[in-house]
Amino acid sequence: MKKKIVSGVMLFGLLCAPAHAAVVNVGESWSSTNTAGWVARDLINEVPVSGAMTISNGALKVTFPSYLPFTTHGTTIIPMPMPPERYLIKAGTGASGGHFSGNYLSNGVEDVSFRIYCDYPVEVSLVFQNESSGRWWQFYLGAQQTGLWKMVTVPIQPTLFRELIGAKDWASFQQDFQNVSWIGIVVQRYCDLNPQTVMVDDFVLTGPGADFASWMAQYASQGAMDNVNNSLPDADLDGDGQNNTAEWIAGTSAADSNDCLRVMIEQNGQSAPRLKWKAKPGRVYNVWRCTNLAEGFSKVGGDLAPASDEATYEETNSAGAVFFRIDARMAP
Repeated sequence: MKKKIVSGVMLFGLLCAPAHAAVVNVGESWSSTNTAGWVARDLINEVPVSGAMTISNGALKVTFPSYLPFTTHGTTIIPMPMPPERYLIKAGTGASGGHFSGNYLSNGVEDVSFRIYCDYPVEVSLVFQNESSGRWWQFYLGAQQTGLWKMVTVPIQPTLFRELIGAKDWASFQQDFQNVSWIGIVVQRYCDLNPQTVMVDDFVLTGPGADFASWMAQYASQGAMDNVNNSLPDADLDGDGQNNTAEWIAGTSAADSNDCLRVMIEQNGQSAPRLKWKAKPGRVYNVWRCTNLAEGFSKVGGDLAPASDEATYEETNSAGAVFFRIDARMAP
């Protein structure tokens, strides 16, 4: 699981219900020699594609074939059939042990990320579907830069996605977000007759995970949540400026705006400042300081694990402006 830290900064002097559960932070890297349960579909001609996907240097490679718009037979010009122009490359329950289908909400999914390479400026969208409702949801990424690998991260937030079939409906998004049958990308062929290649690697669902989702469920049971969207990792249920994931990491309440990582400053006369904040059980803290923001922060000392419900740090140098940052994380 990727490391997450929450900070406080002070400035001085200035699907049909799938049997699998979505798994965060376990990606598909295609290190094997097969396509690992991923499938491709030609969306223009509405047919599956059997030979478009291969594995190349540990990445999934998708190729649009060359296209001749017509051929000749004697003096007769014969139009050629429409070639594939849009591929859907998706992961269902058969991909990576079913890691990409299931309830994204209860399994703490925050983002979808992957790396992509294309030799033409291919248009790309991230899409997912609940096969029970038949709804598709799309986030349009635009044309990708050619000739190099690019990292793409898409937050799974209802304000970012557009429903492809029917009107936009937040209740529908919430329903489908909790029952994802498959997720994948749509790539659009560039207007060129030559073969075109798109490569994808390190496709992964990221987020704080199921422990976070279970923690957030307490607020729904307490009636503190009037919208499922408020339980998403990036949401801010109590509106205090700290998102739900940050509250979870810091050990503060996601439903109480008065309970957050808030640092008080005590300073008497010309003496150096003293920092004080409310400590939470099972959390450790670090203090970072600098005298010039352009130069960045340096950590002061080691981990602080206060024995009481109050943590303090006393600055030893009172000369000039000093900038501090306090980090909180879960104890190992």
